[in-house]
Amino acid sequence: MQLLDQIRVIRDSAVHPKPRPELAVAHHALGLHLPVRDFTAAWDSVRPHAERAVSNLQEAIQSARP
Repeated sequence: MQLLDQIRVIRDSAVHPKPRPELAVAHHALGLHLPVRDFTAAWDSVRPHAERAVSNLQEAIQSARP
């Protein structure tokens, strides 16, 4: 969930341009440099993190089912 939250922080920074302290932490956790110069490449590198996080979440939900 933390990884998905970091992706949200980065995504929200495009909508709410005032930088938040969490923004630098999120960029670091996802391996992005600040400032981002190539947004397409940045999102291409973030996408596998998101896919892995969602997959882990789905597995946790399925294993918790009776």
